[in-house]
Amino acid sequence: MTVTVVKKLNPYFEIIGLLYDSVRPESAEEEAWKKSARNRGLNPEELNRKIGPVIRKYHAAFQKYRTGREMEDFDFFFLHEEPEFALFFQSICGEHPEWFAKELKEEQKGEIQLAFLQEFSEEEKITEPPAFEIMVRILERAGYSGGLGWKFLLFLQEPVKKLQNLSRILKANFSAFEKAKEAVQKPLEKLMEDFQEGMEKEYLIAKISGDVTAFPTLVCSGAEVISSNPESTTAYIGLFVKDIYKMLEKSRNNRKHLLPVLKALSDSSKFEILQSLLISPKYNLEIAEELKLSPPTVSHHMSVLLENGLVDVEKKEGKVYYTLSKERLREVVRELEKIFSL
Repeated sequence: MTVTVVKKLNPYFEIIGLLYDSVRPESAEEEAWKKSARNRGLNPEELNRKIGPVIRKYHAAFQKYRTGREMEDFDFFFLHEEPEFALFFQSICGEHPEWFAKELKEEQKGEIQLAFLQEFSEEEKITEPPAFEIMVRILERAGYSGGLGWKFLLFLQEPVKKLQNLSRILKANFSAFEKAKEAVQKPLEKLMEDFQEGMEKEYLIAKISGDVTAFPTLVCSGAEVISSNPESTTAYIGLFVKDIYKMLEKSRNNRKHLLPVLKALSDSSKFEILQSLLISPKYNLEIAEELKLSPPTVSHHMSVLLENGLVDVEKKEGKVYYTLSKERLREVVRELEKIFSL
């Protein structure tokens, strides 16, 4: 296996993604962002603080300069609800820059159909463009039915014309893409520097098989590995994956320490002790008398509470007083809010 790392953005992959995002309502984008964070077990607000400023600036600059809304087939490629449609074209078009280098010819129809159908069909190798009915079955087996399946079929019926129109739209927006990169030049340079290091980590390399050219992507900034199929020779990896993995590791560590605390709080006697200490500091015998517990039992409970940082101790007048660790409890509440996005 050889992974060739390209330290630049793939313009076709980025522009298709930027155009698709540019016609989505902001509310839909925000909800998709939150859903993605929750699916990964991350707090949306924390993720937004880390990634949001760069991504918003990137999209805003592209939005300011983008064009082509009136061009033929713009609506076909970008005005639909299924992100899988745009993502599929991002991956395949990014892998075939030769389609956009010069005007396509009608005799290339079969070549384009095969390129797409081979990505759809994982069960068998397709060597020649099949009949329409076979295409329908291939798409159905791949899970593309209904409206999304019909959109792919419409493309496959006249792929040369559709790709020519897509090429014109992309070329019209190359300038907007360059402006978007300029808007985030400094953070983008730093992210590119970190990209090589991230690619060397086992958690990314392990997700890639075969000989692959790996591109960084900013438009899909949190994606681990995007490729059209497991045998694809091109893959795209989000420039913020390294940061997201750090956040995930931090979240896992926090939860690891949180569970014993929740277990301690679930015990009624320990909970009552904390409630008592909320009123005032107390020493062991005071707690035992108030809660009608034996001193050894109180000592056991205090040992667990101390271990989890829920209480502190201070010596006063020759006695050891226990006090409630309010800051620790605030940390626990904050962590629960992060986990459940309250």
